Amino acid sequence: MIENNQELIDWLAAKIDAEKAKTNGHAKNRPATVAGLSSTDEQALEKCRAAKDAARFSGLFDYGDMSANNNNPSDTDYALLGKLKFWTQDPDQLDRLMRLSALRRPKWDENRAGRTWLRYSIDNVLREVEKTYDWGRSRPLGEYNHHPTPPHTPDDDYIQKEPEIVWFHKLGKPKPRRFVIEKVARKGYPLVIYGAGGVAKSFAALSGGIAMAGGHPDWLGLRVLEHGHVLYLDFELDIDEQHARVEELCNGLGVEVPKRLAYLSGRGMDRSDAFAKAHAFAEEYKTVAVIVDSVGQAITGDMDKNSAVNEFYRRHIEPFSLYGTTPILVDHEGKRQQGEKHKDKSVIGGSYKTNNARGVLQFILEAYDKEEHRLDIRVRVPKINFEPPDPFGISITFGGDSVAIETRMLPDEELLDEEREPLDKRVYAALATEPLSVIDLVRITGAVEGSVRNTLSRLMRENRVESTTARPKLYYRIDGPSPDGDEPKGPPEGEDFVTRERGENPTPEYNHHQPSLGGDGDDYIRERAQAPTKQNKGAQAEKAELQGSPPTVAEFFANPPSWLPGQLEKYRENHELYFESLCAAVEAAMEDEGSHVEDVKEEVRQELRKLGEEVPKRGER
Repeated sequence: MIENNQELIDWLAAKIDAEKAKTNGHAKNRPATVAGLSSTDEQALEKCRAAKDAARFSGLFDYGDMSANNNNPSDTDYALLGKLKFWTQDPDQLDRLMRLSALRRPKWDENRAGRTWLRYSIDNVLREVEKTYDWGRSRPLGEYNHHPTPPHTPDDDYIQKEPEIVWFHKLGKPKPRRFVIEKVARKGYPLVIYGAGGVAKSFAALSGGIAMAGGHPDWLGLRVLEHGHVLYLDFELDIDEQHARVEELCNGLGVEVPKRLAYLSGRGMDRSDAFAKAHAFAEEYKTVAVIVDSVGQAITGDMDKNSAVNEFYRRHIEPFSLYGTTPILVDHEGKRQQGEKHKDKSVIGGSYKTNNARGVLQFILEAYDKEEHRLDIRVRVPKINFEPPDPFGISITFGGDSVAIETRMLPDEELLDEEREPLDKRVYAALATEPLSVIDLVRITGAVEGSVRNTLSRLMRENRVESTTARPKLYYRIDGPSPDGDEPKGPPEGEDFVTRERGENPTPEYNHHQPSLGGDGDDYIRERAQAPTKQNKGAQAEKAELQGSPPTVAEFFANPPSWLPGQLEKYRENHELYFESLCAAVEAAMEDEGSHVEDVKEEVRQELRKLGEEVPKRGER
């Protein structure tokens, strides 16, 4: 039995009224019939109302409910279009159906890139249609074969065309790749500029806009290959601040403010509306580039989700390619954890952003001169899909009414952790100021220990680096400071390490710490390592330590050489048979003068037990 409860009825009525309020102001009750509908329109609506998500469709179509879309009118438009496009891909029919919905509003009739606002949204939705309903014979063949007309663009290379399968061999000679800024900014493809706070990345991006709009030949030492209109789309500051920055940068260059540099503030605007204006500007003015500052403020969804970032690029960034416009996207660096280096950080929100870009530049602060008000920045190139430039440096000096940006040569000491630089060059540079251990060099260069040790071996054979005999070994350049404080011996004769140019004496002369090899250095070390006499024991130990053999059995197993896993595999086949040979191999690699295989057996047993291996009893072996 249901009791009459007027309070409950009143509560439900208020709840319904509240839900209706979460609309764009055009909510209406669901109509029983809709006048002017064609039979195919009625069929599409019937299918929508019978689908699994019929309740959600009704909320959008009948009541204009925007609550699931953060009360954003444009996002709600796309939500309804996303449901309708499964049933029909005819843009005219989608236009009719949308105008029958409770979402309709005058803004749909405003001009947007040569079409109405609504038709522009429809064309965007129809660019990606994955699944569609097969109507079979229920409607005339070809009735829904219409496709959106691509917007007009002055550059034929960037006209959106109907996808089709093509044969590579029929395409002829490939078109040359086009760049707006050499090596880093491919025409029509996104370039990401990111860094931590306080590295002046926005100033640098804005200076790029000034260079392209003002006809300047270069930017940050890179050639500007195309000039024209540039739009700065700002989601962080305002026109007054950006105007001041433009004036300061132009004063630093000694030029007038470019007439082709425009500004649009996206603060407080619906993101879709802001980008719609930017798209229309790009089409009208044949824009060379649009600078978006910053992406983190422009994305409304969860940046940690692949779908949100991909949708942002698809809806807002990719359309610029239709006009040959290059998006330059300013973004922030992810927060560093303890022990992390700046170079190991990507943009905030993960790799999805850089995956959608063709070029990425990272700005890292190297030094700040308070007296000169100057930032020294290292510009890294984490990603370039074509011909990447080497890392380079810039100095940004803030004067009273000017900001000057100059390029600078990076000293080797600032390239120690750049993986693209040769490791021997980085190790050699790291030893310029003080002796270092292998672990120090691993930490500084970021290279693996084995590669560092191999590099040190090569540098020692080239008579450029020496080492101490005490453990832990320290390595130092013969032309640099030594551990005992002796004066540097000067650079070796022969090939210059950095330039690889030969001197007057092409054969390095080895000093008294390293005997004359009398032939190939590798052959010499190999022969010494294989010599069985006690006379060579010390030389073998020195060579073994250089190659990474730890001083104790425990450290040896903790950092095993490449051959040890193979020995352990043999040992597991028959631990009683191979235990003796395993201990002998470990003792030989340890190369402790005066040691014997019996001295390491107990330690090897302990390490094998830690690994969970069977161990022979002491009386057996």
